[in-house]
Amino acid sequence: MATCMLYRLHVLQNTPSSLVGINGIQHEEDELRARADEYFQIALDQLSRQPIPLAVKLQAVMDLYSHQFVRVGAQAAQFLLLLYEIFIQELGPDPILDLQTIQDPNQLLLTVFGWEDVMVCLVLQRQPSFRILGLPGEPRFAGSTELVDEVNSYVSVIPQLGVIPVGLMLCAILIYLYQTVWKHGPLSAIIAASLQQILRIGARYVSGTVRRDPDFAALHDPTSGGPSTANSPGVTAPVQIPDALMHAMRAVPFFLAGTAAIMPADRRLCLQGLRAAGSEPGWSDNIKALERIWEVQQADGWLRDWRDVLEQEDMHIAFL
Repeated sequence: MATCMLYRLHVLQNTPSSLVGINGIQHEEDELRARADEYFQIALDQLSRQPIPLAVKLQAVMDLYSHQFVRVGAQAAQFLLLLYEIFIQELGPDPILDLQTIQDPNQLLLTVFGWEDVMVCLVLQRQPSFRILGLPGEPRFAGSTELVDEVNSYVSVIPQLGVIPVGLMLCAILIYLYQTVWKHGPLSAIIAASLQQILRIGARYVSGTVRRDPDFAALHDPTSGGPSTANSPGVTAPVQIPDALMHAMRAVPFFLAGTAAIMPADRRLCLQGLRAAGSEPGWSDNIKALERIWEVQQADGWLRDWRDVLEQEDMHIAFL
């Protein structure tokens, strides 16, 4: 309910003032914020005092996390994820999340929290809580030669959902892996190429030139094999995702691209992509963190691991 109130607030803030009146909008905004805060406190109290099924707990944590991200900021949202880590212990040690066996709402909720858990790992430098199976393109071989051959020959079979940024995500993953596993810097060929790919795709989003049609997902995902056949008989058309959600999903690639960006023009485009996600405290914290990373790097000209910078500066990031 807290998130519902904040969504209504978001809709109201995008309503022309001539339709409601400035005074009327301000009064309703204040009321929605107060109700969202009230629902947040009620949910927090119930989670700490009552025996509740795990699925309900996870739904509540999602609601509380979104509330804190929108109302307070990234640090408060991250703190809420500690509840998730406590609750997930009910599944036992080393819980498995198999993406190929998602058949009910409970498993879907665990998948959502698996995603959030990976996002936390980006910053806290820890291992994921889940052992994830059934990832798209997951290699079947353990040997290095067979592994490289299989990864190189893999063709994406990720479903096309509207304009979910599959291409952006793939490039963001490459940047993160080469930064953290192989300790590459921004002058690395693979990181530089991934950065430019994100900026090339992202420029179309932030400039407003992207077409919301079934073929665009294929156009920006070079591994998809070309435009979709959504209008063909027997083929389900892609799901159209709301613009606000799409901007939020693109925030992760834009942020990771920003950690590798050196040129001012590239950095400006990364900031544009982050600002498109929203002006709420959580998004603002992400922008402040990225700008501080650049400031520290510019101070003496030496590039540092951006996660170390955030830890030293006691800054936090979070994503929806």
